[in-house]
Amino acid sequence: KKDYPKLKNQNHGNKPVIPEAKRKAYTIGGGDANPGSNVVTGTFLLNNHHASVLFDSGADRSFVSTTCSTLLDVISDTLDVSYAVELADIRISETNNVL
Repeated sequence: KKDYPKLKNQNHGNKPVIPEAKRKAYTIGGGDANPGSNVVTGTFLLNNHHASVLFDSGADRSFVSTTCSTLLDVISDTLDVSYAVELADIRISETNNVL
């Protein structure tokens, strides 16, 4: 026990500090791979349709293209608020539909 330092409460009784979520976007295409990345890409079978998929274990939200979502046979729902998403090419896309 003495070899491990004791953790100190840096909040001093205040509300817990919740870290801000990191935001990332990647594009699938040619280029150099990043060996330190937590992103996996590939072609997967979703509801009997092949789809190019990007998994990012560091992301807090996942998005599906409208073209792909129509093939999934899943009914979407509409939220009262929209999410603004910055794409890899700097464009901003907004959505309020969820699967």
